[in-house]
Amino acid sequence: MPYCGSRVGAVRKLSLARYRSGRTDEGKFIDAVVAETAVESHHVWIEGRDLDEELDAFVYHQDEPVAHTSQFAQWKVMQLAHSQGVTVLLDGQGADEVLGGYPSPTFGYRYAELLRSEMLFRCSGS
Repeated sequence: MPYCGSRVGAVRKLSLARYRSGRTDEGKFIDAVVAETAVESHHVWIEGRDLDEELDAFVYHQDEPVAHTSQFAQWKVMQLAHSQGVTVLLDGQGADEVLGGYPSPTFGYRYAELLRSEMLFRCSGS
């Protein structure tokens, strides 16, 4: 669930990518966070046609291959943040892959494997 948050004075904003599919949308968790923190919530709904329309620009700006479309959801959140005048974002894209060890063709799976085997610490000399 890509998101960005900002705080200006007492105003807090939280921007999130959402999906109309009940299987992948995390709306109930978003609603719980919003209710608990009283943040101002902005959503961008991800649709398949968006990727079709923006694929060339998305690929160009990534400047490196991506393994899946979660980065596109992040791309849409960045567009939303820009439209709201937000210039600094704190984002967790990829942290769950790196720390959660999801099987993936990306580097995150390998780092998780190294952590589980304690090989990372041996490699770093710690």
